[in-house]
Amino acid sequence: MLRLSFSASGVSLPAWLTCVVSGVLSIALCFGTEVPARAETPKPSPAETAEEAVKAADSDGDGVPDRPDLVSAGVTARVLNVAVEDLSQRSETVRVLINPDGTSEQEAHAAPVWVKNAEGKWRDVDYTLVERKGGGFAPKASPSTVVIDGGGSKEFARLDLPGGGSTVWSWPEALETPKVDGATATYAVDKGVDLLVTATALGVSTRIRINSADAVAPEFTVQVRTDGVELNRTSKGQLFFTDGSKRAGQTSTLTAWDGRLDRFGDPLEVVPVETSLEETASKGERTDQELTLTTPQVLVDDPEVVYPIIIDPDVTPQVASQDTWEGIKRARKRGNISAKKLARKRVDFGKRLRARGYKITQRGGRVLDYATVAYDSYSYASGQKWRAV
Repeated sequence: MLRLSFSASGVSLPAWLTCVVSGVLSIALCFGTEVPARAETPKPSPAETAEEAVKAADSDGDGVPDRPDLVSAGVTARVLNVAVEDLSQRSETVRVLINPDGTSEQEAHAAPVWVKNAEGKWRDVDYTLVERKGGGFAPKASPSTVVIDGGGSKEFARLDLPGGGSTVWSWPEALETPKVDGATATYAVDKGVDLLVTATALGVSTRIRINSADAVAPEFTVQVRTDGVELNRTSKGQLFFTDGSKRAGQTSTLTAWDGRLDRFGDPLEVVPVETSLEETASKGERTDQELTLTTPQVLVDDPEVVYPIIIDPDVTPQVASQDTWEGIKRARKRGNISAKKLARKRVDFGKRLRARGYKITQRGGRVLDYATVAYDSYSYASGQKWRAV
């Protein structure tokens, strides 16, 4: 029999039982803690953890973490201590980064640089031509719906315009299968004459290349079909498409140049191209017209001419932001930029173009701390692009 005595402080155990219980507990504790030794899992370094967190926050794989709205982007930026994009403000030409200190950076481009894929995620534009299931070629990722023909027909380019209209450009004769290199399809249309069709940021570029003096023709004719839009011509030879009262697209001012180039690959001698536009058929909303391009005799007769001669009717699906030099000229008239200064910086393109001389205002209730200008130049001859920041 085991007798236990109780007191105000609790149960009192006999001394011999206390020793036995203590011994059992000690033995149990000893055996209970005797477990096989196991190597500890190495912990990742803080740098590795931070890098993984940044990658995990990058939903579109462009190397920049992002979040769907301004609030979550700001919180993530503070946590990760890196700039985070606010996807709710992304467009084809603009993106906004939220910095850890709460300030934001807006990156804006004159032409589309991003486009949504079939899953609705943003990706970089890619104008490399690939074969289409329905025939012909199309750019991999473009904001414009462009189809470039694979040969065997007269049609060489089809472009959808805002508002549902479209335009189709054709050569007078059936074209051979083109040679495709990157974004450009080259058709041999005559001996010494090529037709170059290139998918671009704003639509499609079509150029007639006369490779030698023996190949010179007095004029070239291109057939233009419009559906749902009207095609008109300005006094300076620029073509534009209208959908009712709205302009739905345009060509650049039609020009020509030869192989004399500056150090950046831009032509030294650029001359206007005389054009005529004649309607040949019309049915409903569809209209067929012939665009005749006259080869500039001033280039042909120039004793210093360097072939090839290029005739350049580009087509864009919306009103472009005007070309760079036209923009400089207009800005100079407004007095908020120095054309000579920008032209000089164009040569020293490794330097930053300062905001001084530009008209900078407060936007959207936000104060602009600083501005960096990125000047893009496209080489007419080589198709190369460089940027000055």
